[in-house]
Amino acid sequence: MPFGTQFSFTLELAKILPVRSVVTYTTDTLVQLVRSLKASGSDFLIEEDLASIFGRGMIVPAFEDSFRAAVKIDSVFPLYNESEILLNASPGPTVRRALKDRYYMASIIQLSLLTWSHEKRSLAEALVECMRIRCEEQLPGSAPQPGYADILRTLEVCSSQTSHFHWDAIVMGVKQRLERSYQFFECELQVDQCNAAIYLPVHILLGAMDYFYMVQRFPEDRFIMVDRPRGMIPLTIWAHFILGLSVLVEGTPDGNVTFGDCHRPQVIIKWNVKDFPGIQWSNSQVDDQYPQAMYLLDSHREVLLQSHRIDNKIVRIDGQERHRLHGYGSAFLQRQYCKTQFVANDSPLYSETANFAVSYAIAFSRRILHPLLFAVRRPEPTMPKQHHHDIEIWRLYQSAEMLFAGLRLDKQRISDALQDMNGMKLVDIPLPSAIRVWIDTNQDDELPKNRPRDFIFQLVRELSSLVLIFSRVEDLEKCTDLPLLIESSLSSTVSAMFQDTLDDVPIEHNIWMRLIVRLLDSAAEDDHSSEPDTTFLESRNGWSVFYASVGDHDPGRVNCDLICIRPGVPTSSKTDERKRRIVDAPGVYSNEPKPKGLSNNKHVYSPRSAVKISRRVEHWTSKENEFCLSIRFDVEETEPRGPKPVGSLQNFPHYSLYASYGRFHAALWRTVKTKQCPHPGRVVAPVPLDIDARTYIGLQMTPALEEGRIHILLVRDNPRARWLVVQSLLGREHHFNRSSREPPRQVMLRCVSCCDDCAVKAAAALSGDWLVIL
Repeated sequence: MPFGTQFSFTLELAKILPVRSVVTYTTDTLVQLVRSLKASGSDFLIEEDLASIFGRGMIVPAFEDSFRAAVKIDSVFPLYNESEILLNASPGPTVRRALKDRYYMASIIQLSLLTWSHEKRSLAEALVECMRIRCEEQLPGSAPQPGYADILRTLEVCSSQTSHFHWDAIVMGVKQRLERSYQFFECELQVDQCNAAIYLPVHILLGAMDYFYMVQRFPEDRFIMVDRPRGMIPLTIWAHFILGLSVLVEGTPDGNVTFGDCHRPQVIIKWNVKDFPGIQWSNSQVDDQYPQAMYLLDSHREVLLQSHRIDNKIVRIDGQERHRLHGYGSAFLQRQYCKTQFVANDSPLYSETANFAVSYAIAFSRRILHPLLFAVRRPEPTMPKQHHHDIEIWRLYQSAEMLFAGLRLDKQRISDALQDMNGMKLVDIPLPSAIRVWIDTNQDDELPKNRPRDFIFQLVRELSSLVLIFSRVEDLEKCTDLPLLIESSLSSTVSAMFQDTLDDVPIEHNIWMRLIVRLLDSAAEDDHSSEPDTTFLESRNGWSVFYASVGDHDPGRVNCDLICIRPGVPTSSKTDERKRRIVDAPGVYSNEPKPKGLSNNKHVYSPRSAVKISRRVEHWTSKENEFCLSIRFDVEETEPRGPKPVGSLQNFPHYSLYASYGRFHAALWRTVKTKQCPHPGRVVAPVPLDIDARTYIGLQMTPALEEGRIHILLVRDNPRARWLVVQSLLGREHHFNRSSREPPRQVMLRCVSCCDDCAVKAAAALSGDWLVIL
């Protein structure tokens, strides 16, 4: 077992009394606290169990003050105007209690560090195992084994409510002191693997959960030795910056590096390579033959206790290295190159690679398009291609400047390289000189000849994808502190997207949000309880990612290519519940009548809206991890659908429709928008119909078999009616004419920059049958 059951150890632990503020709770206030913690996603008992361990630490006062200042910032904004859901980046109940009681503050600070540098699911699993072992050893204050799911939710709450604190600045400072040592581990990395200096093995976490506080309690008689450098960065931050212990990292490639009092270190981390003579250094080999251990020693350097590898080999902690969005591309680039050999920070290799990747991102953006609403078996030359290069090029440059902060981006070089890329596959494009030199110096007789070139091309694809992803973010300058994973699982998606052909590349509506969320949380792909089409907001680590189409907007004014990223967690303004996702509620049946065609006398019509939205009401409900939204629209048709029946009143249908944002965004993504015409403000009535067209009353796709190649829905200047038509377009497979094997109508949405007549003519100029939304 990692711990012995020495009686003296139990007595020493019993003497470690946590620092508690005098905070008393009445029955009512305690119940209210339990409810508020549960509403935020945390758990009262789990927070107490964790505080009984981590709350024993005495935090460095200056560090505690800086942490408090960062996490107590108030920031609450509605998701959109008149929304019941708020994006809440203010202290939640977990942090509010910690701000009043240093016992909980000590726990929150240490857990915040652990969630920053470790993947939360594996960390939760490891904490459950460590708490089980402590309970079996009958250590003072140990609690029965907690539930994994409750631990995980509490860690997620802690991470989201402390996301304003910049752990990355402290991590970077320690890395700079241990630059060669960190680089030593970097060269051992495999694909999508985190640097071993960044994360703790389970048994080291287990030892630290008690040994650190014993050294704090008995500073003259106790100190710690770790015989291997794995996890040296979080250990150093935890021991020195948070708890104020002096740390010596001994015998490293950087020499002896001290943090605090160099004359009497209280935590010694040995590099220990020289203790293994005759063994070629390899992380896995040394791990197997000489497992890392943490020792608690007395003043005579006698070993009192040791925490060695635990018996349960299934439990392991996965590390995650984070970097803020500002300069993320520069850090990612340096990380990738240094996996093979050390490359100096001032090497021109970095800037040349960045410039080349930006050029390729711009070139590739001109080949990206949205798929049409319905697949076309034989594309016609007149079929529109909605290319993403319609997004301003300044967005691509803004993204590149944010990502590659610290590197010199030369717009002239980017432009010249862009010209060279015209009509060429990536593997055929001439590479910059510094990259060619790097390829030549990294050739290895034992490796395939093209291995370095393949590495470069994959690196350029990944960097270009980052430029493309963040060029889609609205108000990017407000996202500088977005905490992204350095090692993410983007490579497979990027390889699939950046196929080395010159063909156009259709992409799905949720790809940008999905990739951003994956950069925030490596486990995001496994965390969907709803259909992807219905999800329109994801929240991770205190930040929310959602479509720019969310809100009560006219669809013609919405740029569905854009993604919004804001600090805060979705929070109900009525119940204070916090969730990590917002999805469409399940569909509700409505008695909506099918669209009705009108007879157009003399082949003319008046552009207008034939429906009225009398009321719009949002209905919210909550599930375990998500809010669900259904929006009810009360509709009144303002024109008759046919002749007045003899002896009866005229029939004007009225009904209710239910919709939400996820499916709206998916449908809008596949809808063709009109281009600007020479006379966008022109309103002509009546408008001649000198083509095969017909007008309709209704709010959904018109029947495929009815006469008229062009169907016009009369919803002009009615944003909500236009919105309802767009969101209704998905799931209309019954409009497919299976007998003739012809596809249903494609859809064209008139934008404000186009007049009615030009919108209809634009659809008529294209192949196939079309529905025009005025």
